[in-house]
Amino acid sequence: MIYNDYFTYDKKLWSNWKVHRDFISKVILDKIICKNSDVKSIAIFGAGFCNDIDLNFFTNNFDIVTLLDINKESMEKGIQMQDLSSEELSKINTIGGFDFVGQSQDIYSDFEKLLINKTPIKKIKKFIRDKARLVNSIDVKIPEMENHSVVISVGVHSQLSIGFNLLISKYMNYYTRKELLDLESELRYYNTLLAKKFNDILIDYADIALFSGYDAIEISKERNNQFLLPRVIDLVKNADVRKLSELMLSNGVTGAIQGFCDINQRLLDKGKVYHEYYNKGKIALNFWIWTFNENKVYVIFATTAFKECF
Repeated sequence: MIYNDYFTYDKKLWSNWKVHRDFISKVILDKIICKNSDVKSIAIFGAGFCNDIDLNFFTNNFDIVTLLDINKESMEKGIQMQDLSSEELSKINTIGGFDFVGQSQDIYSDFEKLLINKTPIKKIKKFIRDKARLVNSIDVKIPEMENHSVVISVGVHSQLSIGFNLLISKYMNYYTRKELLDLESELRYYNTLLAKKFNDILIDYADIALFSGYDAIEISKERNNQFLLPRVIDLVKNADVRKLSELMLSNGVTGAIQGFCDINQRLLDKGKVYHEYYNKGKIALNFWIWTFNENKVYVIFATTAFKECF
């Protein structure tokens, strides 16, 4: 399966991602736990190998910690690597083996067949549009999942349709640049629907608060934009929301952009009430640099909001 090819375990990530992991814990502590003593359970979507999740922190602050990922084995491996006590382990549940937004298991194999056969872009776009029509019609029910006090996800929105991107990269020589741009435009529409669907799920399963982090800006060797890093570091340091948002539009990550814009637009749609919630600390925006590896960094845009703000 394509996920297994892309998400492989790397023991170096635990140490390399410490700063990123500590930011997640600190924001949840400051913006949620310290503001509401009733939070007892937390659901973590897209847990993966748990390299960005300090399970010691979560099991010491919540009675129930539920990890969710399409790959159950990766979560089990991640839990094992953190060397937790029996008491900490007793608080952890895992739910895996399903797609968060209800995409069919054969969606990527069907898409790959179209590319291999050099199917005209018009027909491939129709394939994607047909799948898009199904997004809103599917009522996603996560097996064995109950509501939790807090629901979080970090870097998940950009992965909801990662298989399409990987396959297009694999077969890009089969199509012209114009055709690929046309296909990219169709996928942006599809990702917008997926992001909204996933945000619906996050909000629905949260009883008290939601924390969602987006790998919104990518600075990498692959994108040939590493010259932007000093500027990005300065903007993050000053929490310059306007300029960071502008930069996101030109250097953003598909899926993450749509997820961030959708969740924050829902909050902004409350009008004057938004500013009241923000001033009371019920809504918060945080930014930090995630050094993914030596050739790639992301700027994380994180939104924290209590359920009442929606």
